[in-house]
Amino acid sequence: MNGIIKKRIFITGMTIVIAAAMTAAIFAALYYTGCLLPRWAKWHDVTIVPEPDNPVDEGPDMIELKHRKVRAYKDGRCIFESPGICRVQNVFYEDIDRDGKRELIFLNFNVGRFGSHRPFWVGRNERKWFQHIYIYDYISEEEMFRPIWMASDIGMDAVDMRIKDKGVVEMEDRYGARSDWMWISFGLRCVSE
Repeated sequence: MNGIIKKRIFITGMTIVIAAAMTAAIFAALYYTGCLLPRWAKWHDVTIVPEPDNPVDEGPDMIELKHRKVRAYKDGRCIFESPGICRVQNVFYEDIDRDGKRELIFLNFNVGRFGSHRPFWVGRNERKWFQHIYIYDYISEEEMFRPIWMASDIGMDAVDMRIKDKGVVEMEDRYGARSDWMWISFGLRCVSE
């Protein structure tokens, strides 16, 4: 009798452990695939086929935002893909820094408040979703995109962003408030009053 009770306790314990592990695995899969991102965020599928403005701007043939991932193509091959854990809401290919060449700009969610480089006073990166804006320059000699600005957490709940005027990004927060952002010196700054 004692052996049967021990066996039942063991089986019950193992069942609880397996159920807990499966629940944790399902939650982790949902979390890291972006299924648990906020419902207020607006998600776009976009295809950009840039028309060359001038011979200096020899960018990609096509930029595609699909299933929350950005890919850029040149001569039929993928030359850029948004970072792995990054979930992109919207993408643009515009001259945001007013240097005569277009940049790849996207609003995204990423796990962590900072990228791989964080301020020295921050001990560790939080393991939750934060919104960021990433900006990349196209390097024509190497046919690749190079990051020029990888914003830390933008500090607002941005439903969406759009290009308002040349070099001006308009952000809309989840309460409908709009703000204008421009490239000033290094990085985007809010220029709304």
